[in-house]
Amino acid sequence: MGLFGKKKNTAESKPAAAPAKQQPVNPDDIWNTQRKSVRVKESKYADETTEALNEPISIDPETIKKKMEALERELEEQKNKPAKKYEPIASVEDDEVLSAQAKYEEQYRIEHEKYIASHKQDIDEANTSDVDRKINDMVEEHDRREEETKKVLNKIEVTDDEKMRSGLDELGTAKDVTLDADYKNIKEVSPDEVAEKMTTLGVAKDVTLDADYKNIEEISAEDAESKTREFLEKYGDQND
Repeated sequence: MGLFGKKKNTAESKPAAAPAKQQPVNPDDIWNTQRKSVRVKESKYADETTEALNEPISIDPETIKKKMEALERELEEQKNKPAKKYEPIASVEDDEVLSAQAKYEEQYRIEHEKYIASHKQDIDEANTSDVDRKINDMVEEHDRREEETKKVLNKIEVTDDEKMRSGLDELGTAKDVTLDADYKNIKEVSPDEVAEKMTTLGVAKDVTLDADYKNIEEISAEDAESKTREFLEKYGDQND
């Protein structure tokens, strides 16, 4: 029967442990905090130095104590306040919506009439005679430019097909240079002659075998950066 027995749950029998009370902060500990320092290196080429951090603004310990006491009193008051109860939101009837809409429209009409009355003196009526004159000027200007365009287009003459054929006949035929005596005297170079001339050229010189080439030292990235900085300081950036 022991196989079917249930083990007593010890967690239910023991009461839950109360949360540990948080210790208040001592203002003297904040006031007496030592000043910290950091190690600073201006660049990878510079030596590392130690600099002290800026100290925080000094605050009177008594001020901190007063602020903490006021905060504790405020928290205690919040705990002692009764829980707020909210009433359920009542539904809005259709007639209430219509009434509110009518009031809004009436208020909008009144405000709109006030606005028109206050700005009426700033509104000038258009002079219809002046508008007609401007429209007539625009139409006359358009007609004038159209007539000038027609005059220019009428001056362009169409070339007759007979004149085009006559002009092409006067041009004649392109000269055939292959019939010239100089062109006929040009001898064709055989592949054997080309190969023979190429062998006389020899092999290109390997400059990497020269003593001067071997004496060239490789420049480091640091030296290249330093020389570049010196050049820019002396001559400036041409892109500026």
